[in-house]
Amino acid sequence: MRVALITTTLLFVGGVSAAASAVEVSREAVIDAAPGRVWQVMGAFCSISEWHPAIARCEELKVDGQPHRRLTTGDGGMFLEKLNELDNDAMSYSYDIIESPLPVQGYSSTISVADEGGKAKVTWRSSFEPKGASAEEAGKVVGGIYDAGLASLATKVKP
Repeated sequence: MRVALITTTLLFVGGVSAAASAVEVSREAVIDAAPGRVWQVMGAFCSISEWHPAIARCEELKVDGQPHRRLTTGDGGMFLEKLNELDNDAMSYSYDIIESPLPVQGYSSTISVADEGGKAKVTWRSSFEPKGASAEEAGKVVGGIYDAGLASLATKVKP
């Protein structure tokens, strides 16, 4: 399975001030498979443990009636993420990180699949403020997570 990383964006939003600036990270990859097939593999909110190499376990739960997932990484790190929107027709979902070991706060993300000439273009983007790290460092951490996930996703999809 081939995957082409077609764009890498790390954008710092906001001016210089005492407050932390927002960071936006975006990755796109084209996977040589039908978009619907890629969505089948990664579209369920808790399926991330099946395609992202860093995620060892995903547990679905409700917090105040809202869908959440608790992720456990291979090294024991824990994440709590809230699902904001899931649109199977548009092949997209949006979520927020509520708790994590990442150097981020106010993290909001969307992952989506679109058709690009019969292949799947997967876009994963987020915005957040750095926490305990520079904007550049936080952006590199998040970008690395996206890169690893998209590369692994391509290997999990059968055309």
